[in-house]
Amino acid sequence: MFKNTKSIWKKGLYIFLALSLVLGLVVSAAFGIFDYLRERGEAAGSPEDVVAMVNGEEIIRQDYSFQLDYMKSMYEMQGIDFGRSDSQDLLRQLEYQALEELINQRLILQVAREKNMEVSQQEVQKEYEEVVSQFNDEEDLLSELEEMNLTRESFMTLIEEQLLFAQYMESYMEKVDPKELEVSEEELETLYSLYSSQVEDMPEYEEVKGQLEEELKDQKYNQVVNLMVQDIRAESDIEILL
Repeated sequence: MFKNTKSIWKKGLYIFLALSLVLGLVVSAAFGIFDYLRERGEAAGSPEDVVAMVNGEEIIRQDYSFQLDYMKSMYEMQGIDFGRSDSQDLLRQLEYQALEELINQRLILQVAREKNMEVSQQEVQKEYEEVVSQFNDEEDLLSELEEMNLTRESFMTLIEEQLLFAQYMESYMEKVDPKELEVSEEELETLYSLYSSQVEDMPEYEEVKGQLEEELKDQKYNQVVNLMVQDIRAESDIEILL
């Protein structure tokens, strides 16, 4: 269904390239980068410039730009104009979040490899063929990748990393006590009460109960992941070069 909507697919590819799978990793200003980026902003440079070092591994500007562009596009689809002066604070926050997510993702990939997790070439090829199927043919896809300075080989590497990331997250969550993700009726009612105080013509509780439950489950899931990431970061060497 994406064959005639490449601009939409390209925005989706930003998620894919940045490994934003399974969840949006929770980030916190406590990690200390937000003020740094606010003061300096994003400096112009080559796509190959290194913007961060994570336990000796490089994160390059091209990957950072992909992540930032995707995050900006989500807000632009809601009418946010980042050319306006009153949007600059939000832009600085997104710059911070984009780099933080890339760092967290790299850390998780490193842990997965330390645990000898791996993805087969058959799995990678299957995912690649699925992406190709969304285009007229493979050449059409390769043309799109070339516009983003990506080769078929580098794209296959990104697919492998995506699958490895997902594999680790699935393995980690299997060890989490299901009770940590349970949502109580009291929590649902409290959230409904909060929304009711802020939203006119709020639907009846039973009508939105399912949506509220999913929202609270997502919050609890992110809390679990955030604690995991903080533990990994505490033992890691991270240097910001942006």
